[in-house]
Amino acid sequence: MNRPELIRMLDDLFHDITWSVTDVHKRAGDVVEGGYPYIAASPIDQYNLFKYVSTLFRGRKLYTKDIKFLDCGCGLGLSMQIARKVGFDAYGLEYSPSMIKLGRSLSPYFYSRSFIKADITTYKDYDKYDVIYYFRPLSDPKKQDEFEKYLENECKVGAYLICLYKQDKFSLSKDKRFKLIKIPRGGDWRRWSPQIWKKIKHS
Repeated sequence: MNRPELIRMLDDLFHDITWSVTDVHKRAGDVVEGGYPYIAASPIDQYNLFKYVSTLFRGRKLYTKDIKFLDCGCGLGLSMQIARKVGFDAYGLEYSPSMIKLGRSLSPYFYSRSFIKADITTYKDYDKYDVIYYFRPLSDPKKQDEFEKYLENECKVGAYLICLYKQDKFSLSKDKRFKLIKIPRGGDWRRWSPQIWKKIKHS
């Protein structure tokens, strides 16, 4: 087995494990209405995308550990773990208590503060983070759109938004508060329709 085949096999194994354990919140009875129980994101693609974003801070922050990362709808915290591998100070918002409990048990080295029980549509501290990531956390188009607009209003100037499967892919193209960051060619992450936006001013 060559290296690309091994990487893809491990990627598939990751998905199988994730799919198996994310059923826990359904059995616990705390399903989030309009939320996705499982996100088929590739950890390899995520790592490459997060690593690229970390390079955008060169000259602004000396160490990536000083960069606060937030995953909106973090579930078990798997994206947080990937962000930490990149070097970010990672946190995640999750509404389901059972998902948070399981996530903490799977990642005992995470500080309990890394998992934040909150509703992503009303969270008040988006302005504390340098990088905010989401992979379409809400299945309802209207709720997803409302969440995106709320986040865009609440995040701070200088923050980077990593948006995968954005509800309205063109909503920020004419918004003078945001600047589109070009993503290098060749990354496998392109299959997830990623957009990276930097907030450059409040209004």
